[in-house]
Amino acid sequence: MATKPKLAVVKSVPVVKTTLPAALREELIKRGREMIKEDIARETTQATFLSIKGKEFTVGGESASIKGGEEAVEVVLLNSIAERAYYPGPFKDGSTSSPICFALAPTPTEMELHAASSDKQSSNCDGCPWNKWETAPIGRKGKACRESRRVALTPRNDLGRILMLRIPITSVPAFQQYLRTIGSQDYPMNRAITRLTFDPAESYPKLLFEFVQPLSESKWPETEQRRAEASTLLRQPFSISAEPVAPIQQKKAARRK
Repeated sequence: MATKPKLAVVKSVPVVKTTLPAALREELIKRGREMIKEDIARETTQATFLSIKGKEFTVGGESASIKGGEEAVEVVLLNSIAERAYYPGPFKDGSTSSPICFALAPTPTEMELHAASSDKQSSNCDGCPWNKWETAPIGRKGKACRESRRVALTPRNDLGRILMLRIPITSVPAFQQYLRTIGSQDYPMNRAITRLTFDPAESYPKLLFEFVQPLSESKWPETEQRRAEASTLLRQPFSISAEPVAPIQQKKAARRK
């Protein structure tokens, strides 16, 4: 067994002498302490995930049944990255266990194994044996390494709250087409209110994306801030917040004639 390297222990930090004016020095010290808090929070914040198991939107253990085309959750999408995750054996949807090997990147072509992977299965994703078709433990055609899209979003009625959603590979084409559609109208994802529902024609949770309306211009600065915050959360290793949270409010979707 390889010997773990010893961590360097800093016994003391030397005090640096300064000739700055006292008022300026105090202001810089104050700002420095704020940055320390931000640094620590950034590395310890855990994302709360929105689950779609069983065609139900579940947040923090609170569940509400979503019937495709009849009920919906309205959100503002913030940002997204590609995700790959390998679990030894069949993956159990809703499990809070972490994959032993995973990768996160803005696009699938930029995939690199995450440093937090406990047991890297290959030196890169392209050459990994689990990234090949017909390697899934269940079924013959799928890959053992699960592909998905990790999306950060915020509920329409609570723009200060960031949630994460994993879009299964079967729903990714619909997501991409939706982004192209609103993009053609000059709406980036964080300036549009989006309705999430499930495809009623499918037994598994296949997501549908529908444009509701533009986000009010007065809310643009707020969602820009949430988008910046989401960029950090999106790259967090696999972990789910244990804090109890309230469910997203459900809204009736307009029935199509």
